[in-house]
Amino acid sequence: MTQSNHISTGFYIIDADGTNFTTLKVIEAGSGINSRSLSWQPDGSRLAYYSDDSFYTITPDGSDLREYTLPDEIQKYDWSPDSTRVVFRVGFNLYILDINDSNVTQITDFAYPVHISDPDWSPNDDTITFIVRSRPQDEKNWDVYTINSDGSQMQNITNNPSNNKEYPTWAPDGTKIAFISRGSLYVMDVDGTNLIQLDDPLNLDVGYFVWSTDGTKITFSTWS
Repeated sequence: MTQSNHISTGFYIIDADGTNFTTLKVIEAGSGINSRSLSWQPDGSRLAYYSDDSFYTITPDGSDLREYTLPDEIQKYDWSPDSTRVVFRVGFNLYILDINDSNVTQITDFAYPVHISDPDWSPNDDTITFIVRSRPQDEKNWDVYTINSDGSQMQNITNNPSNNKEYPTWAPDGTKIAFISRGSLYVMDVDGTNLIQLDDPLNLDVGYFVWSTDGTKITFSTWS
């Protein structure tokens, strides 16, 4: 009988030349682990993932698993550039986890009907961008906000609730923010000024984008 090459659902790591295949974590059915939540800590020392209200980090050799507990189910997260903190969307609010002392701090104070999503930490300071929907009856009513990691200076930097905004993402140098609105790709300064529609006059239906590492180009995909 031929042996199957199938491996269990889980997290694995392998060198770029195809050697040193290592199992980090086998995901058991019903565990609640989000298989798409895996990310590297920015300094490359550990990996992270989450399950329900628990956030985990683990070394690249699969050892030293650490667990941190959040107040409710985790939706999305992003690392601080210095690898010491993580911002989470949990319920209706943003929370900051300090990796060193396990302290969790709520930095926003929203409640239903407000919804938030897509936190993204600036690569060069303590500013976080995210989107806010204030009218539940309008699924397209999202604006881009920024806030300091200590909860101060929260600002609506698009201030145009009639147009949907998605996936606000910092440029690698932290000087611009790109986002999608109604299928078009936009870039603006971090205070919301100098807004430019990049795909005009192509009228494309942009679905996803990513900055180049030097911040001079943006690659994007479109819906058919």
